[in-house]
Amino acid sequence: MSDITAEQFFEEILPTLFKPKKAKRWNRTIQYHVTDVGDWYVVIQDQTMTVHKGTIDNPQMVVEATWDVLRRVYTGELFAPTAISSGELKVQGPMSDHIKWSKVISKIK
Repeated sequence: MSDITAEQFFEEILPTLFKPKKAKRWNRTIQYHVTDVGDWYVVIQDQTMTVHKGTIDNPQMVVEATWDVLRRVYTGELFAPTAISSGELKVQGPMSDHIKWSKVISKIK
């Protein structure tokens, strides 16, 4: 996974990690600001997820980190709460959404 780019992750890998059954009645927009690469946003609507490059107005959750930190979180190399505590990963929005998002997305194997 270390050779995967952020673009490949968001556009090709992230959609394959989505667990639609876990997203029942959970419609959200999530903005990712990858500080060293760019922006993507995720829309979850009716148990379907789409990923888009760019920004969206008024997301319910905003995630900010470098690509290396996000990569390590999604591979399980870095525990998200540890990254949040250290300031490497910033999450704005309800903690309940952050917890739910971690259940809706699988880790990369």
